Amino acid sequence: MTISPVEVRDRLDALSPESRAFLQEVVRLQRRDQDGEASSMLDRLWNVDYDEPPIDVIQFIEDDYYLGSVAGNLSPVWKRELSVIFHPLSQKLIWILTGPIGSGKTTAAVIALLYSVYRLSKLRDPAAFYGLLPKSRIVLGVFNITLDKAETGYDLIKLYTDNSPYFSEKCQRQKRPDEPIYFPAKNIVVDLGSLESHVLGENLFGFMLDEANFFKKSHRNVDPLERTRAQQIFAQSKVRMISRFMKHGIVPGLICLISSKRFQSDFIDDQIELASRSAEAGRITHVSEPALWEVKPAENFCGQTFDVMVGDNRAVSRLLEPDELPPSGYKVLSVPVEFREPFEADLDEALKDIAGVSVSSTFRFFRPEAITECVDSSRMHPMSVVTLDELNLGSGRAVGEFLDVRALCRIDRSHWCPVVDPDVPRYIHIDIGLTEDALGFAMGHAKLFHDGILGVYYDLLLQVKAQKGREIDLVAIVDFMTFLASIGFTIRGITFDQFQSRMPIQILQLRGFTASKLSIQLEHYKALRDCVTQHRASYYAYAPALKELKEIVRTRDDSDRPHHPFGGSDDIADAMAGVAAHCCGVAGKNVVAAARISPLLTSGSGYTGLFIGVGTSDEAERMV
Repeated sequence: MTISPVEVRDRLDALSPESRAFLQEVVRLQRRDQDGEASSMLDRLWNVDYDEPPIDVIQFIEDDYYLGSVAGNLSPVWKRELSVIFHPLSQKLIWILTGPIGSGKTTAAVIALLYSVYRLSKLRDPAAFYGLLPKSRIVLGVFNITLDKAETGYDLIKLYTDNSPYFSEKCQRQKRPDEPIYFPAKNIVVDLGSLESHVLGENLFGFMLDEANFFKKSHRNVDPLERTRAQQIFAQSKVRMISRFMKHGIVPGLICLISSKRFQSDFIDDQIELASRSAEAGRITHVSEPALWEVKPAENFCGQTFDVMVGDNRAVSRLLEPDELPPSGYKVLSVPVEFREPFEADLDEALKDIAGVSVSSTFRFFRPEAITECVDSSRMHPMSVVTLDELNLGSGRAVGEFLDVRALCRIDRSHWCPVVDPDVPRYIHIDIGLTEDALGFAMGHAKLFHDGILGVYYDLLLQVKAQKGREIDLVAIVDFMTFLASIGFTIRGITFDQFQSRMPIQILQLRGFTASKLSIQLEHYKALRDCVTQHRASYYAYAPALKELKEIVRTRDDSDRPHHPFGGSDDIADAMAGVAAHCCGVAGKNVVAAARISPLLTSGSGYTGLFIGVGTSDEAERMV
């Protein structure tokens, strides 16, 4: 590793006059030492602060006196990465360890944490060396939302120290009490915590955080603060480290952020992106993301490989044919043939779980190009606004005021009727948001596409947002259903998500509509994805909906419904999935029902038009 003359000058300028003079004397004596032996002045330099000079990280890993008996067989890839982190001239503060599950990330982070403990233990007085109050303890943290030691490497730290002659003889941990891990000889603590408050007031020297453990629950029915716990702990702990230990712009400790590509979210992605575009962030951040075959012994593989093109938002990932040249600008992986079967079975899964690749096309639930191909460019959004933000509680506004009726309907025999498939009943699904989130609305109907295959045609998509500090007028949303019936739409059923839906459902049922709850699940999203992928969906270029569909991501184990990335939304996508589920017959028999139509004067809506009657599921099906 080399540093520029400018960096050398900056580091020299940061030295006090006494330190600079001392360094000049060391250099002068080293030049006189023709035999290459350490000078007495250099020995004195170490002896000022250390019991003895610390060994380098590779010897620490391989020597049986330290961790050799338990960690000596660590992959050469991780040894190389640890050498970068702990290079004498390194200024790395943040180490991001990412890649496939089972690649040894937690083990490497544990070794990094223990090497930090080892270097602290070689100091004569760690607290005095870093300018802390006498007898101050120095803390390293292991963070996990569940306080499950097995998942964090906390127990691995105990195992390694208990089986290391060095830690048993020179820096033994206290066994009673067993927790936290405490090294009394130099007043060093390794503690397990789940909240940033665990470290407030502590002299935090470093920590490891496995991001996956902070996103265990579904994004539904979870406190928004819990979804940001990893960010909170990272920010608070980093500030604590800087405030206690930074000197001349350098922080001596280490932050290990661990994330599998299967679990990875915007938190880790943002840190990686920041390091790539900011010189300062890049100076203190190192990213390690080896593939599974890179950390396994070379003798496990025969040497033959096949090529995989890693996709992005423009194109999907795919296996390349022999001698095929990939399109310009795409990353190509040479994968051992031993992994060909899982790559052929499910390429996206193999990229995450074996190659450790994180690309948007791998995590997105929908293929971006398929979403675009379903857009009907001849159609326009029939509303005068893209996002309706004037429907505040008490505003007196109606959704129908913003609708261009002639974009959806025509006059036939003195009555309004839909322009497209006027005799086909419609489904509506609404994802309610009152304040912070948006309300998503979708209306569509079943339609035969190419080769007579049934799909979904979306008549209307709409996003409704409340103005700051206000709530959406849900009664106005209910009135809009009656208005749609008044302009000729036969509405077979209306469904709402679980949140805040009881009141509008009751009102709609009293007005004669068939309305109920429908909690959007994975099967409903799969129905929508099948329609989109097979070009059996039609919608206009409604920007909020297209954005959500392109950004929505899979869950960790792909057994739960997909969700929006952190900071994103999925309200319209949920509404579209609900309509697709009805049109494809996967919404459930008793969720909605077809109903008879009778002309009535609607109550309290201000509109006169067709009214939807109520009946049981079986009765309604017979009516249709």
